[in-house]
Amino acid sequence: NGFAVGAQGAIWSSNDSGRSWVAVPSGVNCAFRSACFLTDQIGWVAGSEISPFTGLDSGVLMFTEDGGRLWRKLGADQLPPITYVKFFGLDEGVVVGRPTSEVPSGIMRTADGGKTWTAINGVATAPWRAASFLAPEMGAVGGPEGRLSLVGGEQLLASKLPTQGLRTVRAVTLLADDSGWLAGDGGLLLRTTSGGIVWESSAGSLPDELRIGIDFRTVEARGEKVWLAGSPGSV
Repeated sequence: NGFAVGAQGAIWSSNDSGRSWVAVPSGVNCAFRSACFLTDQIGWVAGSEISPFTGLDSGVLMFTEDGGRLWRKLGADQLPPITYVKFFGLDEGVVVGRPTSEVPSGIMRTADGGKTWTAINGVATAPWRAASFLAPEMGAVGGPEGRLSLVGGEQLLASKLPTQGLRTVRAVTLLADDSGWLAGDGGLLLRTTSGGIVWESSAGSLPDELRIGIDFRTVEARGEKVWLAGSPGSV
């Protein structure tokens, strides 16, 4: 079972490993950017919507417990525009997105299933484009100019990753054994074996044509196996 989300409230589901997809009505017209499902029935989709009256955008978080037949909005007027959502059960979850005056860190947590949210301490200078969390209080977030911060407890923590010029970090994945990967524009690809504190180039270098011609948008890892994809989507 799988779910995909996108612009204009688009939600699609598959029950045959992605060979075919069926549209799931969401009832909203917003830009979804992330999905998290605990089972084929229970899940959350998140993104942002623009108010027709003020032109301001705000976060949107939708919850289903019947596979998407019915959706319920959570955290109304509490959330910043969201790029990442992750729940670790029915109660504890985290959202990551654009910093606002009310949420300077751009990161919020809930312990009651999304009814109320609390911002973690810290200040972000630009919207976070990537995130990976192993637990509600442990993760990493990345953004423009190669910025990366760790999340520990209730605050943002500095990383030893130097700035990456104009290249934006677009994807991060952390594993339970303290290893992990980050990927982004201009073939950006780095690995950590210290839980995200120190990052370095992988042992096997990518072909030069990939570094010049591809912007990575996602990275996934299972043990020693790593998958990368991006733009253009031919590789």
